[in-house]
Amino acid sequence: MLPGGGLRSKSTMIESSRVCLLDTRVGRRGGRFLHEATLTMFAGMIEWSMSNGFGEIATATDVRFERILQRAGWPMTRFGGVKLIGETMSVAGILPAGQASFDRVCPPGYRSDLRHLQRVAA
Repeated sequence: MLPGGGLRSKSTMIESSRVCLLDTRVGRRGGRFLHEATLTMFAGMIEWSMSNGFGEIATATDVRFERILQRAGWPMTRFGGVKLIGETMSVAGILPAGQASFDRVCPPGYRSDLRHLQRVAA
């Protein structure tokens, strides 16, 4: 999925392999008609990344999820083109994990417990 067969990693990059969200609540749509839980998950991913010194998230996903990221205001910069893996049209790329991305995806009323978790881990 990577042009040249490899990725030049750096200390400010982390990899996201799989994300999954099961929310049985009906309604509660956030911005851009995405479920509030989806936007909350994206905001949490970005917030966690920033608080741990990561500014980019490398990921591989299918093109349907890439469209969800785009609708959320968190567009992925592709490494290369679309590749068929099994029956899935897949892409790989980088998601920016900075304040601007957080501000775009963060749903109204977002509340973080991250500061509490950092104190507990210390």
